[in-house]
Amino acid sequence: MKNKDLDVEYTKNQKLPAFDVTAGYNQNGTGGTRTERVGALGASQVTRIVPGGVGSALSQLFGYGYTGYTMGFSFVLPLSNKAQEADYERALNEHRLSESKMSVAAQAIALEVRNALTQVEMNRARIETAQTTRELAEQRLDAEQTKFNLGTSTLRFVLEEQRNVAQAQTNELQSVVNFTKGLVDLDKAMGLTLKKNNIEIEKTLGQVALKIKYRPAEYAAQQ
Repeated sequence: MKNKDLDVEYTKNQKLPAFDVTAGYNQNGTGGTRTERVGALGASQVTRIVPGGVGSALSQLFGYGYTGYTMGFSFVLPLSNKAQEADYERALNEHRLSESKMSVAAQAIALEVRNALTQVEMNRARIETAQTTRELAEQRLDAEQTKFNLGTSTLRFVLEEQRNVAQAQTNELQSVVNFTKGLVDLDKAMGLTLKKNNIEIEKTLGQVALKIKYRPAEYAAQQ
């Protein structure tokens, strides 16, 4: 969104009038032998030869004898700049699209968190139900075992109740597993997985970078 904001501000600025001011300062120095003549070009006579070279050029340059100044300005008033208008509209559309994507992502995250929380609550309720079912199955087994000891029941009914208790215990264990998995999914949806496991990503990546830089052979062997 920050990049899109900058793009919108930049394209908006390009539609405005532009006023540029330029200024310059320069120093000059000339070198070499100078020949002075008099008369017309065809019959001119040499009157003086002034020797010169790099030294005279540098002397003129740092003597500030030949300086120049320039200054100018330009003003541009766009009357119908369709290209810049199109760029600005494009930046606005991309900005709106990014806002929509952020909103969709936020809604998806909220939905994922709500679903994970609902699943955790359902699994918690299933644990309570499984515990109650297991307790009832154990009570029926005890009653059936008592009846068998008194001779009013058969071994088949006792075995059936034992099987029911075993199934109830399995269901209770499965509900606990599902509840644990639901907690893991909830941490993932809320972005708490690394924190819950005491993992610092910057610190870990920093250690890996140091191994690659100073002990590449050891890092390669570990991989």
